[in-house]
Amino acid sequence: MADRLTGPSRRRLLWSLALGAAAVAAGVGLAVVPPAARAPREPLRALTERSFAVLAAVADRVCPGGPGLPDAWELEVPEKVDAVLARLHPANATDLHRALLLLDNPLAGLLLDGRPATFTRASDETRDRILASWRTSRLQVRRASYQAIVGLVSAAYWSDPRTFAHLGYSRVGG
Repeated sequence: MADRLTGPSRRRLLWSLALGAAAVAAGVGLAVVPPAARAPREPLRALTERSFAVLAAVADRVCPGGPGLPDAWELEVPEKVDAVLARLHPANATDLHRALLLLDNPLAGLLLDGRPATFTRASDETRDRILASWRTSRLQVRRASYQAIVGLVSAAYWSDPRTFAHLGYSRVGG
């Protein structure tokens, strides 16, 4: 006799299918949420406008500036990072681009951190928590992505001559 789904078993299967379809639909809906716009001031060479917006949001938190110290946006850090990525092997630039999109993906955020919102639309406090979760993640890919993104942002920021006085450098060269 063939196995047939009846009563509670059929109901359970249909319920599971409905929940699965709802989860997929919600995930697709969350994944297409646009980032908060941050327009580049020059043509992009390696990043897309979306990944640039995420990078700019990261730079805001990593290098916020302070008394006598300009912020990352003022120093055009996102554009500088884009220029560096354009000189790298295309696979490396693609990997960083993907990491930025993953950071901003609300479905990934929901599944990994319990936050159903994009990084670019989050508050500063939430962005700091998200970056901390990437820095200490048990997933190596998130930790490595954090190190790459923050390392590039920090290098672009602190290599600008307008930050040198804050580091104690009175002049460059000679």
